[in-house]
Amino acid sequence: MDTLPEAARCRAIHPPSLKGSEAKLYDYLTGYLGGPPVSVEKHGHPRLRARHFAAAIGPQECDEWMLCFRRALDETIDNEKLREIIWPPVERLALHMQNRE
Repeated sequence: MDTLPEAARCRAIHPPSLKGSEAKLYDYLTGYLGGPPVSVEKHGHPRLRARHFAAAIGPQECDEWMLCFRRALDETIDNEKLREIIWPPVERLALHMQNRE
């Protein structure tokens, strides 16, 4: 996200450092994708949409976030079938977070 000019709008709604966001996303996705509920144990119910409502997430920000996530999947997961399994719930999550037209 920091290096993609085409993700500038998405990057702008995140804090200056992505370390905290990265850690929280990791914890959340661990449970969301079937692992232990690490995020719930650390932070309680995620209420993701409510927690993100202060950030204007429109179609462009959503698309930019999915672009970044897709690139991260492609860079870190060699198994194409596994990427295909992971992508649909991640895409649903991204679309659910959109709160502006």
